Amino acid sequence: MQAAFAELRQQLAGDGPLAEASYVIVRELPAGDWGYGGRTQQARKAALAA
Repeated sequence: MQAAFAELRQQLAGDGPLAEASYVIVRELPAGDWGYGGRTQQARKAALAA
């Protein structure tokens, strides 16, 4: 969380202050709900298992 907040501060505030109540939220998504290159992570995992 500290590293994520530090990155937010750098990206959003540069050298200035960032409100302490700037939130970092981590959401775990099911493998069928995300991916890249037109394939879900679930499909990639299934292809490796086959």
